[in-house]
Amino acid sequence: MVLGGILAFFMSMVLVFSVGLLTGNLFDRSGNKEQSIALTEGDWWINDGVRGTGFAGGTGTEDDPYLIETAEQLAYLSYMVYTGSAPVTNTNYYYSGAYFKQTANIDLSAHYWQPIGIKYDRSAVQRLRYFAGVYDGNGFVVSGIYTPAGNTNAYILQGLFGYVKSASTTEVSIIKNLGIENSIVQGYSYVGSIAGQIYNADVFNCYNKGEVTGSGRQIGGLIGNVVGGNVGNCYNLGNVSGGDSGDLVGGLFGSTTDIAASIFNCYNLGNIQADDNKVGGIIGELSKATIFNCYNLGLPTLNSGSYKGGIAGAVYNSGNIYNCYFGGNCGNIRAVGTKSSAGTISAEYSSTLDDDAKNLDWYNSTILWDFVNIWQLDPNQNQGYPIFKDG
Repeated sequence: MVLGGILAFFMSMVLVFSVGLLTGNLFDRSGNKEQSIALTEGDWWINDGVRGTGFAGGTGTEDDPYLIETAEQLAYLSYMVYTGSAPVTNTNYYYSGAYFKQTANIDLSAHYWQPIGIKYDRSAVQRLRYFAGVYDGNGFVVSGIYTPAGNTNAYILQGLFGYVKSASTTEVSIIKNLGIENSIVQGYSYVGSIAGQIYNADVFNCYNKGEVTGSGRQIGGLIGNVVGGNVGNCYNLGNVSGGDSGDLVGGLFGSTTDIAASIFNCYNLGNIQADDNKVGGIIGELSKATIFNCYNLGLPTLNSGSYKGGIAGAVYNSGNIYNCYFGGNCGNIRAVGTKSSAGTISAEYSSTLDDDAKNLDWYNSTILWDFVNIWQLDPNQNQGYPIFKDG
């Protein structure tokens, strides 16, 4: 979908190995530690006797999607992809052309979560099994996700979904209308609350209010790595950490790579920390992708290394940023830590414009965001900065 098509569309609609006892804390909606958890090795949702044996109903078509209303049924979906038992129409692409709809809030805090779709299994054996279907959260929440950070294999992807990849241009995988709350998503590389990696897939109308932590590369509050596709109308309120040696860390995305992607109408309020290189309020490293109509209020912190930006840590390989701004906790930093000559940064606005960014006239006269169909301003919400009309 070309950029103009994306804009028209939105104008018309508005795996890891654990050892011994692992402990942690889950978080409430404000990011405060709410409850302690203690899970033992091998205590996974996809285990026999724990997961469900099917879905709540449906045949998997667009008009009659598979229905998921319990944690056990969501774990059944994970199990079917993880083991290669799910329907496959193209090699490695599971549930391609199938539709899923969540029908209730789901709490996963009782057991470790195995992400849906994998590149490597928990024993670091390569098993390419992509989730290739369409998952509609239907406005509901998944909470209590806990992924233990035990294996340093870079390709054990972590998130509610691990690897989401479209089977073809006519069967696009989509994750939409879904919230992640009160969760701890941990891993090494390719870590995000919604997905560790998406490949030519789309993510719309999703948010995260949990903690995301990785100690490797490509760590984002929403998605670890975006390879093609479109991401729009999403936000992150949770803190994101690069751990001991993390780099390419962003409030929403760790990085974009290889194939052109579009990211639009997104914002981040969570603080972001990287230990090594490239930390950004929206994204750690932007490459071959375009970001527009986004903002960041979270504080990017870099413990060592180079390249920190209010919007992006680094912009390379025809990465483009349009009509974005940063402020809030950012302080006196640049929008982008470093940029190659091939990248374009247009209309970047810094923290000196905090008051303007709460004023509708500024948007209407300066960066022309859509306050008819997409955004709204409410002085009593989100510090007066824009929020989505649909909440």
